Amino acid sequence: MSIKGRIKKWLTHYQQWQRNPFRHIPLPSDEKHHCNCCETDFLGNFCPRCGQKTGEKHNTWASLRSGFLDMWGLGTRSLPYTLWQLIWRPGYLIGDYISGRRQISFPPFKMLVFVSLFVFILSNWVNPEPSTESFDKNYFIVEYLEVFFSKHYDWATMMFFLFFIIPTYFIFRYAPRCSHHTIPDGFFIQVFMCTKCVIYFLLINIADALFDVKDSHEYWINIFTFLLLIIMVYRVYKQLFGYGFVATLWRVLAVVMGAIFTLLTLLSFDSIIASLLQMNGKWLSILLCRFIPFMLSTVLIIYASYRISRHTVKK
Repeated sequence: MSIKGRIKKWLTHYQQWQRNPFRHIPLPSDEKHHCNCCETDFLGNFCPRCGQKTGEKHNTWASLRSGFLDMWGLGTRSLPYTLWQLIWRPGYLIGDYISGRRQISFPPFKMLVFVSLFVFILSNWVNPEPSTESFDKNYFIVEYLEVFFSKHYDWATMMFFLFFIIPTYFIFRYAPRCSHHTIPDGFFIQVFMCTKCVIYFLLINIADALFDVKDSHEYWINIFTFLLLIIMVYRVYKQLFGYGFVATLWRVLAVVMGAIFTLLTLLSFDSIIASLLQMNGKWLSILLCRFIPFMLSTVLIIYASYRISRHTVKK
């Protein structure tokens, strides 16, 4: 076989693995099995008395491999194996989880906490940064957040993913795969996205510690990070919802724009409250020049994308 044919065959197997990494062969329902552990005859894949799996007779190479992986915590539903799937098949993994196949994934909220804690400790060890944050007592809550997130863009990005939930719910409502997903499903989608984002930021911090590029090329690093996040969201949403290249791309851009305008709307609303509390007359100008335009832009982007997606769905 030629090199081109081998590469094509490998890509085919890789794509099949992405869509379904676990090939469970169903056993005939009328086939009887004998349990070597408790001497019970039964139907199905597991013994109803002791729970031993069907076919546990002789050890094979597969038994050796699974035993070795389980010893290091790398078996099915483990944290390392779920992270491995999140890197190579993120959209399909999320689709499996929200569709009910949850035994193949480590619990997402627990995974986000563990990974964030590990990355926080490792990042401070690899690239320590002294805390130089100082706040004025007259700061309002948004100004506190602006100062904090300007120096911790990784946490800012994770918080920003929360604003993807509502745009994703409407814009991808009629997708070929995972259609009619719910808002709670959207929370789990963004939890997986945040975990993947944390891994990316760890790699960026390690690269910065090795090559020291953040200080000298901070502007380009921010541009690269933003493009990397767009590519990450595009790849996840394409696998998760099943649209083509162009259909996924413009919907992802619509989700990002809807999230940005939602965030700007909330910041404008907070500025109005701050002006009223401080007896400042700027609240009316903020309302007319920022809050209302941002709110209308958010509604327009989400509604237009929702109508286009609903119109183009196959009957």
